[in-house]
Amino acid sequence: MGDIPFNTHVYTMINVNKQSNQINYGTLFGVVFAIKWLIYLVDSNVQFFIGDSISYIHTARTGWIPEDRSFLYGFFIRWISSVSHSLSSVVGGQILLSGIVAVGLGFILKEYLSVRKGIALSFAIICALEPLQLMFERYVMTESICLAVFVLYLTMVLGYLKRPRFFAIVGISGLGVLLIAFRISFLPVVVIGAFLIPLLAAREKIQKLFFAAPGTAGEKRKIAWALGLHLVLMGGGTLGGLQGYQYLNGALSEKRPAFQYENGFFLIASWAPVLKKQDFPIQEEADAIFDNLPFDLKDYRFRESQRWLPDCLVGRIKARFKEPGRANQLSLETARNALKRDPLGVINLAWLTYRDFWISAQLDEALHWDRGERPLPKEFSTILLKDYSLNAEDFPQRKTLTNQYFFHAVPWYYIVLLLPVIVLLTLFSCREGQMMPLGYLGGVVGLLFLLSFGVVSKTVVRYLHPLAWCVLLFFGVLVNNYMILLEKYIRRVAMEQKS
Repeated sequence: MGDIPFNTHVYTMINVNKQSNQINYGTLFGVVFAIKWLIYLVDSNVQFFIGDSISYIHTARTGWIPEDRSFLYGFFIRWISSVSHSLSSVVGGQILLSGIVAVGLGFILKEYLSVRKGIALSFAIICALEPLQLMFERYVMTESICLAVFVLYLTMVLGYLKRPRFFAIVGISGLGVLLIAFRISFLPVVVIGAFLIPLLAAREKIQKLFFAAPGTAGEKRKIAWALGLHLVLMGGGTLGGLQGYQYLNGALSEKRPAFQYENGFFLIASWAPVLKKQDFPIQEEADAIFDNLPFDLKDYRFRESQRWLPDCLVGRIKARFKEPGRANQLSLETARNALKRDPLGVINLAWLTYRDFWISAQLDEALHWDRGERPLPKEFSTILLKDYSLNAEDFPQRKTLTNQYFFHAVPWYYIVLLLPVIVLLTLFSCREGQMMPLGYLGGVVGLLFLLSFGVVSKTVVRYLHPLAWCVLLFFGVLVNNYMILLEKYIRRVAMEQKS
């Protein structure tokens, strides 16, 4: 009987300790949202990037389906501003999504990467104040909503890797399709993941099935069936959902099913310096397209010109092949042929684009470009005033808290550019239970990093937006693990001194 109070006391202490180590995510979201709301009170300006933002507003107003980007964001604008008839609703919605992104960072760190509570909370707050997050919350652009879907996707994947469940397959497949619908650059991450994720989740069972000591035939059959079912459901669900989106996009735009209809034009311009005449599928047309171009095809600095100027690469293809779908398909095939023939050349282009970020003049030019400092077209300003009661003529030149923060955060962008180094340092510091989720996340980051520099035609700071979130994620793990190592070292030194 005398042992009962002692055991109860021990149990109570353990239970209290567990509770004190838990994060109240509702409270965390409240703190994050309060921070963002205070910043919004100081800087509530809606911002635009000419070209992209005009397309999204046009879709929201008319239901027009753009050829070179997602229609979903335009529908999001229409839905969220339907009552208020104000683009401030869009900014408010994106601030909420950005809050989810920050809380998601803390959740992943604490629940799936075994990071200490204080560190997870600290990095969630830092994420709420990250300059790229704050900047693009205010833009009529897809950055905030894409990152929110991406973080939710990663959260579902890591939960599945920890405990594979059938309902998680539906969430992973659905979020993966939605992510690609908003931003096609995530396609490799989602499609590769659809088949890799079930294999990672079943790694111990696969080892037992193929490499461990012989088991019963029934046991091995059960493992094989379960693994096969998960692969079929996730792979089939993802590919089926992607096919469905393409058919929906085709039906709405009254064209053949496709993710978009100008991806070939962008890709051929991005890889223009590695192209050769032999890459073009119709050889009798190659001379007319490639000879005597206004700019040297091998000069990577003129890739934007090859995309947009009438007598340059894409302009010539469109002039020779009047049907846009045919011209885009030929451009896509040409780019693929160049990649097959010279993959190292394509990788070198990615390196050159990455290197330009380290040239201060190039980075400064990119910052001003992404800020969207070009004057708004008069017709667009009229639409904003008429439909959204927004007088935005001076917005491109207006100095605000967030865009000045954006310009002064150059040291942070250099840290983001070092993401591969941060990932490797984190992997070297892995603790028990971290290797598999960190290995998966490292693979995702590697793909995103390569795509951010390998399929673009110029230095674009905006493309660092998801990478900045990844930096904070890996930094959180890195700080946690090295703090534990430091504490162990200090304890060992203290014990040696005592002895």
